[in-house]
Amino acid sequence: MLGARETPLYEAQSSDLMRSTVMLAYIRLLYDVEREARDMKLNGEERLALRLAKSVRILDDIKAYLERERPNVLPKSPKGKRAATRCRTGKR
Repeated sequence: MLGARETPLYEAQSSDLMRSTVMLAYIRLLYDVEREARDMKLNGEERLALRLAKSVRILDDIKAYLERERPNVLPKSPKGKRAATRCRTGKR
């Protein structure tokens, strides 16, 4: 598993600081949901309910952000390819 400072998104900060920072902030929000679940010592069903209540909205925001930014990223760049794939497949 890659450490946080070894991921392509973190490394992309040197070439696309704004978009990378926005995406890292979204990822931080997802981690916050997981931390909340852990701190509350939720069981599997409760954890799922919390994720559905909070994480789904964050993931929808990520998808909307990628769709908005897609025209501003070169289509054959790594970011452009990832954005196109995420938008086309609807993957979160």
